[in-house]
Amino acid sequence: MSNKNLIVNTPEPKPGILERGDLFAIAVGMVIGSGMVTLIGPAMAMTGYSVWLAYLTAIVMGFFMVFPYIILGGEL
Repeated sequence: MSNKNLIVNTPEPKPGILERGDLFAIAVGMVIGSGMVTLIGPAMAMTGYSVWLAYLTAIVMGFFMVFPYIILGGEL
């Protein structure tokens, strides 16, 4: 008997709150999704070979901007 078509009913996860790790992952995903993908061309045109330094600076500054939301949104 093959297990390929076996349907397993698993309960849905219980609703809960987002923890700090979850909020941090969301913030990192937003930075990568909006900045890295859409602005790589203009960043290379403006900075040339220093594009990695520009992105590193933007990530550090973005972290300090999002960090209060992580603290305020998480459970203490």
